[in-house]
Order: sequence, then structure tokens, then C-alpha cells
Amino acid sequence: MISAAYPRDVLNLERSIVKQPNNIILIVVDSLRYDSTFQDGHSGLNYAEKNAISFTQARSSGCWTLPSTASVFTGLMPHQHQTTSQTRCLPKQLPTLAEKLKAVGYQPIQITGNMVTTDLFGLDRGFDATFKIWNHVQPRLNKLTRFIMLLSRPRVRKEVLDGGFFNAKKASQYLNAGNVWAQCTYHDLFAKAREILAENEKRAQKNFLFLNVMETHFPYHVDRTFRLSTNSLPNMVQETTGLYHTVNQSFLKGDHNYIKPRAQRILKNRQRKSWRLIRKDLDEFIRELHEDKNNLVILCADHGDNFGDQGWFYHFANVTDGGNRVPLFWLGHDHPGAKVIDRPVSLTLLFNSILKACNVNIGESSLFEDNPDTTSIMQSYWYDNHGKTLAKYKFNQFCFIDNNTRYLLKKNRWYRSPITQNYPEEGFSSLPHDVNPVEECISDADKSAFLKRQVADFEKFSAQLLPARNK
Repeated sequence: MISAAYPRDVLNLERSIVKQPNNIILIVVDSLRYDSTFQDGHSGLNYAEKNAISFTQARSSGCWTLPSTASVFTGLMPHQHQTTSQTRCLPKQLPTLAEKLKAVGYQPIQITGNMVTTDLFGLDRGFDATFKIWNHVQPRLNKLTRFIMLLSRPRVRKEVLDGGFFNAKKASQYLNAGNVWAQCTYHDLFAKAREILAENEKRAQKNFLFLNVMETHFPYHVDRTFRLSTNSLPNMVQETTGLYHTVNQSFLKGDHNYIKPRAQRILKNRQRKSWRLIRKDLDEFIRELHEDKNNLVILCADHGDNFGDQGWFYHFANVTDGGNRVPLFWLGHDHPGAKVIDRPVSLTLLFNSILKACNVNIGESSLFEDNPDTTSIMQSYWYDNHGKTLAKYKFNQFCFIDNNTRYLLKKNRWYRSPITQNYPEEGFSSLPHDVNPVEECISDADKSAFLKRQVADFEKFSAQLLPARNK
């Protein structure tokens, strides 16, 4: 008599001997804060929570999409890949995750809602195709409404109204790209992923899919098309002005409290609503990709967003847990079951971890090892707000975590703060001028030596980007 458990046992045996995932799907939910994900103590991802290795203290190496994604794609820190707010193109000599996975038989394809991950800054390198989802959706708002929304962005205003003349070609390009700001596109993105996976399955072709989901990015969609989330006139005014000053980074160029505390709460709640809008469908999509399949599925955010955290707004130039602490779920192709890891880790380790899952010899460092060179490190570089950034914001920052403490180097002085368990996060307090935590607070000699090298290399690169009077 054959046991009823036999088919499941066979399936588990098959999984245990699978050397590589059939497909790798990396899903990035753009700008999603950790506390926006777990706003009720749970993510709302029922399947993912029951089947994933969940990391409660994952952090991005950069505070916005370009440096953070470049780190995931190269396994390097921002000062190493040098793709930051000031130096915006990924160096061609750096091998990328897509290139390495292609070398072992995967077809790398990107489906994105964010212009930053495309050819704009070279983050499409190694992908056989990049599908810009804004070109594959039916617009739900009229052109005038979309155009007015886009003109709230300073870079768009500058390029479309270049030299005082209307640039029709640029306007048309931005109108298409603006679809992701005007409406939800995640259903279209999931549909495109399903189509590619189905086509390649017929050809026995393995896939590496990189998906960037934009609903939780500014302006934080609370419905299928853009709308305000409040109803009373005073709150609507606060919300509208808060959105405008957020995307324009007004605080960087004026000593004024542009976004009042009430507006901060409204905008933070917008992101929470945007997560609640998509999480059920996202969880079902993850289940579809992972359940009873030999696929590796990873869900994370590329960074967070600030809503007044330590005086910062949006996602440039900061090192905060609002801006760096992110959700991270690893659903292995070997189906190891649910587990929670509370140790601080860096998203940069996804590069090694994914390659190791494919049996690519890449060294010991990964999300699952605790070595000196797996230390969680965050960096930020000052943001040039169209030549109007105040001098007090023209600095770069280096931060690392040791013994559940964040140590921050800013303007040649060290600060510290406990890692965030519960929000709001605790601000940084200064250490005495003669205290260097790398030398005096790290008990592990190898870790101290590793961090000394990282700090020295960061300071050398940082000095190239600072105005002369700030060096």
C-alpha cells in the first residue's frame, strides 16, 4: 500500500537534488518602508510569510533607486560602483548580476515601472530585454491631467520647457512614462511576467526576471488612478502641498518647514494605503510563481522613504531607518520553509546569494552568513537640487551596524543610534570628537580591519564629490 504522503515526499526529494532554480524572479516594490509593510504587525502576505525566510533588519546600501539597485546588480557598495546622486552611470567594466546569470543559462529580462532601472543610467546592462511598463498600458487619465502632474517634477519641467520653448518630443516621452504616476500598473507588469515565463517554459528556457513595482513610490497610489486620500478641504490642501514639496525636495533649498506634521502623517499614510492596495494580489502572484515549483522568488524594496524622519523627506541624501530599512522575503527553490532572521543584513548581498543559489562560485559572503564582510553598510551622497541645495546639506554619509547599533560618519565626526525595532526611530547622538567606533567599539579584529578599509575608500571617493569648502 502506497502512503498518501508519498507524492509529497517525492516532490521534496526532487527539490533537494535540484542544483539550480528553474527561474529566478526578483520583485522590488519601490520605496516601500519596512513599517509600511508591517503596519499591523503582519505584511498581509499570507503565502509569503508562511513559506519565506523573512529578514526583519534588512537595509539598502543607498537611499534611492539608482545606488541601491546598482549595489544589488553588482554586489558592491555605492563608493565602489560609484553610481550615486553625483555620478549617475554604472561603469561599463563592472560585471552585473544579469550578465553572470546569462552565463549560466538564464535569460535575463527586466520589467519595470521606474525609468531609473533602464538604459537611462545603464542599469539595463546584461538584460536581453527591458520592458518599460508605461509603454504597455492603456492610459486611464487624459493627457492634460497627466501632463500637469508631470510638470510638478523639476527635471521634467526643465527638459520639457528647455530654454523657454516647448519640447514636444520630450513631452510625449514623459507623458508615456507618467502613466506610472497617474495609475496603477502592477497588473500589467504581472501579466507581462506571466507571458514571458509561459513562452520560455515551452522552450525549456530558464529565466531571470527583475520586476520593479511602482505603486508604493511617490505619489503613493491609493486607488487605480491618482487621487487624493483625504476629503476635508484643509487636509486636501495639506496633502497637495505636501506632495508638491516632497517631489521637489523643497527643504534642501530653503530654511522653511514646507511639509507640516499633519501633511507628513497624511503622506506616510498614503504609502501604507498603497501597500494595502496591492499586497493581496502580490501575494497571490508570489504563490503562483513559487508553490510546487522549483523557482527562487525574492521580494524586497529597493529603499524606503522619509516622512520627516530625523528631519528628512523623500529619498535622497539621507541615512535613516525610514529610508534604508526594507522588507525582504526569500522564497527558495528548495522550499526550506518559513524562518525569521533578525540579524542586520544588506540588500547588496542579494548579488552573491542569488549566484550561490545557482551554484556559481562567488565566495562565502551571502545573506545567510555572518562574516566581517557581510556587515550592513549604508551610504548617502548629497543631492544637487538644480544648483539650489543649501550648503548645510552638502555632505556625504557612511553608516554601519555593529551589535545592534548604527554608527554614522558625517562631516568628519561619528554619531550613533540603536537600530530601529519600533517606530519612530531614535535620532543619532554625537560621539566625542576623539572617538572612532571602528577602532574602539568593534571587538572583532577582522571586522574592524574590513571597516577601516571601507571607510578609507569611502572618504577618498566622497572627497571627489564635495564642494571645495565642504572637504
